[in-house]
Amino acid sequence: MVMMVMMMMMMMMMMMMMVTMMMMMVMMMMMMMMMVMMVTMIMMMMMMMMVMMMTMMMMTMMMMMMMVTMMMMMVMMMMVMMMMMMMTMMMMMMTMIMMMMMMMMTMMMMTMMMMMMMMMVTMMMMMVMMMMMMTMMMMMMMVMMVMVMVMVMMMMMMMVTMMMMMMMMMMMMMMMMMMIYSSHSDGLKKPDERFTPSGREARYPSVKLALRGGEMNSHLAVMTPAFHRRLWHEGGRLGSEPPPPPLSRLREMRGGSDGVLMGCWVSAARHRCSPWGSMS
Repeated sequence: MVMMVMMMMMMMMMMMMMVTMMMMMVMMMMMMMMMVMMVTMIMMMMMMMMVMMMTMMMMTMMMMMMMVTMMMMMVMMMMVMMMMMMMTMMMMMMTMIMMMMMMMMTMMMMTMMMMMMMMMVTMMMMMVMMMMMMTMMMMMMMVMMVMVMVMVMMMMMMMVTMMMMMMMMMMMMMMMMMMIYSSHSDGLKKPDERFTPSGREARYPSVKLALRGGEMNSHLAVMTPAFHRRLWHEGGRLGSEPPPPPLSRLREMRGGSDGVLMGCWVSAARHRCSPWGSMS
């Protein structure tokens, strides 16, 4: 009996396991399917988005093109109108304004366009008003006057801007020159005046005074103990340098007592440095 019960239990367990396994398998399959679906959906969405974007881009491009063409046409019309207006003026005036137009074209295209637009709007307003008020001739005269005034004003503004730019350029040039001069002052001397040993002395001009002693300037010579012995025996004098000044002068120069002074002097000799210019 016990065996039977055990068998039953075992069978039950096995069945449960099988069912769970099956369930798991089904779940896995479902999950896989879902994943594939999701990916496909996303891909579809992406494609749609791309298409939409492309169409939008095309539309915007078209719009931009149209706008640019419109702007160009407007500018052309403006130019034509300006030219026609100018033709009616005196010859000299016309030449002057033509020159100015060229300058503007080269200098400030954008500002010019803006100004032109504004001018045109004002002109239209004025034209309408004049038509209401006076005859055609008077209107033309007024327009001419306005044109000339605007032109002169623009000319003035341009002159001012040019002047400012020139000033700025000059200032920059001056600054650059000064900087270059200050940084390379040693190199601007005549070649025979220039100090050209090797190594540290070439870079630091303050060391020049300290290292006037002819052949002793090479680093190797300074390193040798013989040179140091010689320095010591000669009383701390470098090669061909003049002898040091008397102690009274030294005290004037440096200030301080004799002992300190002697210490200074000896250390200076040790560091191949004369009282004339210290390397500190």
